[in-house]
Amino acid sequence: MGKITKSLAQQVLVLFYNHPAEIYSVDDLVKFRVIRNFDSPRQTIRRYCDRFFRIKLLEKISLGVNGNIGYRLNDAQSALAYINSEDTKPWLKLPPKPPEDAFPVENRHRVDYKVKLSPEELEIAEAIGKFRANSRTGGSILVRKKGYTLSVNARTGRGQIWLFLGWDSAILNDYGTRLHQEIAEQVEAQTGNRHISIPIEFVNKRIRVGGSDVVFAGSHYPIEFDIQGKESDQQVVKALQMLTDGAKFNRVLLGLEETLGYIKYQQDQQAQAVLKLAEAQLQSSELLSSLSSLLSGNDKEGGFPFKPAGKEDYWYG
Repeated sequence: MGKITKSLAQQVLVLFYNHPAEIYSVDDLVKFRVIRNFDSPRQTIRRYCDRFFRIKLLEKISLGVNGNIGYRLNDAQSALAYINSEDTKPWLKLPPKPPEDAFPVENRHRVDYKVKLSPEELEIAEAIGKFRANSRTGGSILVRKKGYTLSVNARTGRGQIWLFLGWDSAILNDYGTRLHQEIAEQVEAQTGNRHISIPIEFVNKRIRVGGSDVVFAGSHYPIEFDIQGKESDQQVVKALQMLTDGAKFNRVLLGLEETLGYIKYQQDQQAQAVLKLAEAQLQSSELLSSLSSLLSGNDKEGGFPFKPAGKEDYWYG
């Protein structure tokens, strides 16, 4: 492997790195043989030193002689990284990267999975759970266990289940293998239902989410915007981010290309109407001009033989 040649800028920094306590002016630097070998103008050396000062690899020292300036090593670790051409570039203090999620506060509810209990399983749920009356739906059964929470309709056995640590053994013990397999398949496929809620602010009658105005909002919670979706569907998160951009929400999430096309059609129709109005105004202007010419007797193309009354014209009633 051949020897890696350092650039002039790196060689300048090597001198400071090898003599961290020394103060070098540009005049001092150009006396070193390794610098002279580059045969570069003194102004180039000065620009390198000033750049190293700006990125805090060197510090400036006043020499007190005719305003001359010297330089001294300031950050040995970063200087070595620069000399070795490291990609990390620790000498550059980049601004912090903004978070990918535009909303600083969000509440991710526990994923729930759909279930349909068999008649036998529904009887078990009735025995170990609590019945909650509802004349409209026929009531529901709520089962709270250490490994799961189950809520199903008392008549149909349809509902949701929320899983916690140890859910698999709890389901097997209470209901057997059929329901356990049904739930396990959903867990493996990540087809559960996810809820993400974020707070809504009301500022001067405007609704804001994550510090940005939103086009619309609504939720079954009074102070949250709640979007439901499959736990594996990343579009749910994107939907939240797109709420602050009504046009993007309509175009990307809902795919309302026809709506956008209809809007363009309306714009075209409006443009045509404006053009027709302009043509009508022009025709009206031409008509008024012709009428004015007729009344003034200046109609060059002929018309009514009429001349308005003047000093030599009299009308006797």
